[in-house]
Amino acid sequence: NKKWYYNVKLNLDICRDELCVNVPNSNIIIVLDNSLVNEFTINGHKFVNIGNNVTGTQNRLCELIYEGICAGSIIKESVKKYSRTDNATVAFYTIEKLYILKGDNAYRIKGIRTFRKVYPHMKKEINRYVRNLDFSTNWQLYSSIMQFIDTTEFGKAEKEKKGGATL
Repeated sequence: NKKWYYNVKLNLDICRDELCVNVPNSNIIIVLDNSLVNEFTINGHKFVNIGNNVTGTQNRLCELIYEGICAGSIIKESVKKYSRTDNATVAFYTIEKLYILKGDNAYRIKGIRTFRKVYPHMKKEINRYVRNLDFSTNWQLYSSIMQFIDTTEFGKAEKEKKGGATL
């Protein structure tokens, strides 16, 4: 409904892909309709609703790792799985998957080669850029690659469309 709500206690249930709101001063929990939620933040992590149009993911509510200018974005999908360890015990575990979100498609990031497949015209530039990188986490590495793609190829194209000059 295009309204912003601040300082609301939220709970994201990744098993059901549901966003819940705790009503202040009560024990009432309301499950929100995902189609009415565009984005929200929990503990400094921004989540976006990628909608039903995107192919390649299970959940609609995903964490936004990198918000691109032109090239696309990187989202993280958390899916809770379970396995039976014996007849009575069930073990739950979380699988986190990173995706390049480009248009209405989500491409699962399985390594740097995914960037080469999604942006084939930039294979050489990506290879050169990645050689000198050293990051502790994959999402930092992938965010850096997306930022590089944004500022080189797509950034130049956008500036030219808007009438800006590139040197």
